[in-house]
Amino acid sequence: MSSRTRKDHHDDLGVPNDAQIVQDHPVRRPGSTCRPSRVRVHKAQLSDRLARRSPKLSDCEHKAEVDRLAAEQTNTPPALQRQLDKLKPTSTSPARINIVPEIEVAAANRLPVMVWLYGQLLSCTMGRKTDRRFALAALVYMTTLSLRPEVRFAARALRHSPLAMWAFDHPRTVSRTSVYDHINGICTRNATDLAVHANVELIRQLAETHPDIGKIGVVDASLLQAQLPQHKPNGPAERAAMLNGRWHKVGYIVYTDSNGNVTARCHGHKVVAITDLASTRPLVWTNVPASMGERDACRLLLPKLFELWPTCPMHTLVGDSLYDQEEAFARELEFDWGLHPCFPRAGKVSRAYPHVENEGVPSCAHGLMHREKAEGFPDAAWRAKTGTPRGQRAREDDARIRWRCSINHPDCSSQTTRPRDNPRLYTYYPRAGDGRLAMTRRALAIRRGSIESVFSTLKNRGVGGKGLHRLKLIGDGPADWVISLAALHLTAARVAHETGAYADTYAAAEHLGYLAEPANDEPFPYATIDEARRAASADPPPRAIAPRSLRDDA
Repeated sequence: MSSRTRKDHHDDLGVPNDAQIVQDHPVRRPGSTCRPSRVRVHKAQLSDRLARRSPKLSDCEHKAEVDRLAAEQTNTPPALQRQLDKLKPTSTSPARINIVPEIEVAAANRLPVMVWLYGQLLSCTMGRKTDRRFALAALVYMTTLSLRPEVRFAARALRHSPLAMWAFDHPRTVSRTSVYDHINGICTRNATDLAVHANVELIRQLAETHPDIGKIGVVDASLLQAQLPQHKPNGPAERAAMLNGRWHKVGYIVYTDSNGNVTARCHGHKVVAITDLASTRPLVWTNVPASMGERDACRLLLPKLFELWPTCPMHTLVGDSLYDQEEAFARELEFDWGLHPCFPRAGKVSRAYPHVENEGVPSCAHGLMHREKAEGFPDAAWRAKTGTPRGQRAREDDARIRWRCSINHPDCSSQTTRPRDNPRLYTYYPRAGDGRLAMTRRALAIRRGSIESVFSTLKNRGVGGKGLHRLKLIGDGPADWVISLAALHLTAARVAHETGAYADTYAAAEHLGYLAEPANDEPFPYATIDEARRAASADPPPRAIAPRSLRDDA
């Protein structure tokens, strides 16, 4: 990315209503997993380029050259492979082919922190007293099982699915108008911070059995079209008419490449999330106007993360090249939050800095020098030892990286670089060389794709679609809650699998006959509502436990 242009008028959050980002997307490689479809397309691209460059090659020579080029590009050096293996997720979900989605949702619903969250959402004190359980069930169903972001479809599908109704404890059905009214009330009267509190609590539970969880974060954003005309308003009057008083944090953004070709546009929101690399689950997220900068949104997320999880062991933040465009942002991460930024190079660095030709790595007569050690960084371990909270600037003058000759030649003196001079250039993870941390940087850039799987899962669930598949809800509150519930259930499902809650729920559903196939002699093999409720009453009800971030005894 090389430039960004903003307009004059701003919305209620103080961010621009429209923006343009110039972004050149790199050629996509087959990836670390070497999926057959990606490898096939990549070889086809190589074949087309080779045909234009060397049209006189025979078919055999052409195929052999394509195979050679593909092997060179997909060959992973052993040092890089070792780092990739070290960064593998330690907490994973079972294969989806063996999972019953309704039972997974039911197991997640019965987790103590989820029971607490649903209790908070249903305990609205405003308005007349009414049963909102079916509306809440329809909202959760829409974000997890319906695959369509439409309330009417979700409510109808929920009514006609005995297993789904059992997953939500058979709520009493209401009219469609009541469902819309109740969902709107739930979403507008409750802040989505409740879902983030619950999510961080679930992540902390996973971290008790997986020590690597929380150590490396990945940040990125995904566009979310609002239920609005997807063109740029021509003026304040047209914008006000479009929003109609229901939208307060939407914006318009256009992504173009360096040639001026439009690669993406959106009139709506931008979901910015920090995910955990070891579990590939979201940590914290926020829904901001599409025109808001991702770095600014990340600045909102970091205080929230360390407020909800003060002992979070995160030491590295990984992202794409957009996060490398601002020196002040890198300085804040390194010295305010104790996070080593790991972003691809974006733009240029002044030639006045030493070693800029080697991406901040000193050199001697024998080539690039090796990183000997880094000291003086205000990382998580130092902050925990000294009691310095995250968000407080510290040790900006103490942090330094020492370098030595690659062959330890006596005539080559050691050198020192200091991140305070330019934290984008003199980075904790070297941008050049073949050392261990340089390979770690390359491995982190590959593993960064894990956050894309989170956004892809959300889109597969109907959150973040485009055109006719965009979210069919009006207003910021419903959009915020749909995003939050969908992200929260990703983490809740993981906890349900790892704690055995899914297996217990599966056994209960099987005992009640919900997994049996209807037959001519038994068209309704599952239990009736009364039978299911009697079976549930025999077991103690799930206990509601608030997150530690909201408890006085935590």
